[in-house]
Amino acid sequence: MKQTDFNGLYQYSGWSVVSFDAPQMLAAYPNPSNGNFTVQLPFENLETGITLRISNSLGAIVFERKITSQLHTVNLTDVEFANGIYTISAMNLQEVHHLKIKLFR
Repeated sequence: MKQTDFNGLYQYSGWSVVSFDAPQMLAAYPNPSNGNFTVQLPFENLETGITLRISNSLGAIVFERKITSQLHTVNLTDVEFANGIYTISAMNLQEVHHLKIKLFR
């Protein structure tokens, strides 16, 4: 890496390997949905359990499930929600992830 000072002098540093573990994202597909969709959970370690929650646009919780298995995807079929935009939240003891999904039939 080259560092240049304000006076124009520069110095090279030794090589360093840097890696970033990109955080996984909460995903839901298809989005928009017709009432059948899959939620992909972003957590590597599912041993502590995950709470999957879906809230409507007013913030009311319309679905909640505690997931304790090693499933990284949850299939939701024929959900009886009204058309609109919902917030999917997935949380464990250390992290919380949110995602918006549109539901139109």
